[in-house]
Amino acid sequence: MWRMCRRMLSPSCLPISLVHVFTGEVLELTNVHRSDMGSYLCIASNGIPPSVSKRYIVQINFHPKVVVSNQLVAAPIGSDVLLHCYVESWPKAMHSWTRENGIKLMNIPKYHMEEYHINEYSLNMNLTIKDLEKHDFGGYNCSSVNALGKAESTVRLTELHIPTKTTLIPVTHDTGRRKVVIKQKTQPPPTKKPRKKMRIEEVTTPPPAPQIPTRSDWFDQQNEIDGSGYWHRAHFLQIILALLVISAIC
Repeated sequence: MWRMCRRMLSPSCLPISLVHVFTGEVLELTNVHRSDMGSYLCIASNGIPPSVSKRYIVQINFHPKVVVSNQLVAAPIGSDVLLHCYVESWPKAMHSWTRENGIKLMNIPKYHMEEYHINEYSLNMNLTIKDLEKHDFGGYNCSSVNALGKAESTVRLTELHIPTKTTLIPVTHDTGRRKVVIKQKTQPPPTKKPRKKMRIEEVTTPPPAPQIPTRSDWFDQQNEIDGSGYWHRAHFLQIILALLVISAIC
């Protein structure tokens, strides 16, 4: 019985082992592929322990293969951006990130490069560019070189324009003589005027003072109403004569 074991990383970046079992005394591999790389264990057992085993390591040489997940990445100025690259190669290769003008990038505060191995021949390469500036936009090449050849792939980084909010501000126009400032005037909501309290006061008007007739009033009166409704001058003369008599006696 043959057992093939290959170590690799799970999607959560934890190491796992894939095991394939083959029966028979002879294991023949034809048209081998890089996925056939790994450890093969030949186990001999007749039902009586212990079993006997022997391990064979199979390695397949091939030129590098480079694949980028996104060929076009957009990010705004001032942000940090992460570029991904997947590489397969055996024997082991030298990996690097370069600009499209050929300048090789190094691990400095501006750039941060990491490699995560998936198995013996494959890995992920990450490039983080911090605090993007105008000159950072362009092409970034992910390359891998080993004894059998070289491969590379390009990620193009472009600027992402974020729309900004527009605000109204006062505008000043120079007319030559004086400056006119245009502002948007906001009228406050109308306020309710407080109601005035009306006070009602009772005003007492005193009765008119009685008028005392004067002497001239007596002469001005030409008529005096009696029981019959007419004035009599004779009555008036009688009263005067009576007054004269009284004054003579006194």
